[in-house]
Formats: sequence, structure tokens, C-alpha cells
Amino acid sequence: MSNDTKTPEQIAKVRAGATMTLNVGNYESIKVEAGVELPCATSEVAEEFKKAWAEVYRQLDVRIAEIRNGRRNGNGNN
Repeated sequence: MSNDTKTPEQIAKVRAGATMTLNVGNYESIKVEAGVELPCATSEVAEEFKKAWAEVYRQLDVRIAEIRNGRRNGNGNN
């Protein structure tokens, strides 16, 4: 039996989210929201936050492009 057992690394969660309001004309607007939660080791929190924010903004960009192209419900149908 060995005494060099490793202690498990602490687990953390990082969460990022953002909301944007898009003016679609005629005094109408659409609120677009995206968020993500990622589990990670406490030693990786800073790097995981970078990944989380990158994904949130990527998702917002995709959704806003869909809205601007006339697909408001996310599946390509109006």
C-alpha cells in the first residue's frame, strides 16, 4: 500500500450569459439570450470562462443572424 495517493482536485462551475436586444423595425424589438455553464477544475476557471464567453457570443451571433434573415423561431420556419 502506498502513501502517495493524490487528493482529488476541487470541482468548480463557470457560468456566462448575455442578453441583447435587436431592433427589428416598426417599433418592435426581439430580446436574444444565450448562456452556458461548464464544469471544470478550480485550476482551470480562468481558461473555462474564456471558453464560456466565446460560446455565448458565438451563439448570440448565430441567433441574431437567423433573426435578420427572417428565421425567428430558430428552426428556419417563420
